[in-house]
Amino acid sequence: KDQYLTLPNFNLIPEYAYNLSTGWNQNINLFNNTFSCILKAVGYTTLLENAIQKESFNVNGIDSINYYGLNYQILANQNIDQALVYGYNLILDINLKKYWKLHSGLCYTKGISLYNTDPLQHIPPLIGKFSLGYERHSLGITIFSHFNGWKRLEDFGIGNVDNPLEATTDGYPSWITYNIKASYNLNKQLSFNLGCYNICDIHYKYFASGISAPGRSLLMSILLTY
Repeated sequence: KDQYLTLPNFNLIPEYAYNLSTGWNQNINLFNNTFSCILKAVGYTTLLENAIQKESFNVNGIDSINYYGLNYQILANQNIDQALVYGYNLILDINLKKYWKLHSGLCYTKGISLYNTDPLQHIPPLIGKFSLGYERHSLGITIFSHFNGWKRLEDFGIGNVDNPLEATTDGYPSWITYNIKASYNLNKQLSFNLGCYNICDIHYKYFASGISAPGRSLLMSILLTY
C-alpha cells in the first residue's frame, strides 16, 4: 500500500501499558436549582513498555524491494522500547429551567516515542462537540456540531498508517459540521424523529480515513413500540 510493503515480524514481544488519570468535578446550582452547571476535567497518561509501532524494516540487510518496476519500502511492526500517550478531556453541561440543556466536550491526545521523540501512529487530532437542546412535554430539538482540529504532517506517525497520501500538503485540515435533529412523541407507543446533518454540506475526512464523510443528509424515522 502507498509504495510500502508490510511484512510480518515474528520477533515481537508483548507491550505493557501503565495508566494514570486524575479528574476534577464541580457542580454548581443556582436560583433554586433552575440553573445547574457541571464541569468535568480529566487528565490522563499511558506509559507503554515495549511499545509496538510500524517502522522501517530490513530483510537480510535489504530495506526495499522492487516489484513489477515499482520500489517498495519495507515496513513491519516492531517493539520501540518506550512510548508515552497523554491528554485531557473537558466537559461542560448546563441545565436551564429543566428545558434547556447545553453540552460541550473537548478531547486532546498526544503520543510520542521516548527513544527518539517521533510522533506515534493512530493519534487523533483535537476533537470536540457542542450541543444545545430543548425538551418539553413530547417535543425535543437539538442543535449540535462536531469538529476536529488540524493534524499537521509533522505530527503523523512513520510510514503509511496515518494515510498521509490522503492528506493535503499541510496535513488533515480542521473542520466543523452543523446539525439539527428533532423528536416528537405522539404517545407512549409512537414517536417520530427527523434530523439534518452536515447542513453546510462541507467536504471533510476523518483523520487517517481514505473515505470522505457524508455530505448534507436527511434522516427520518418512526419508532413503534407495543
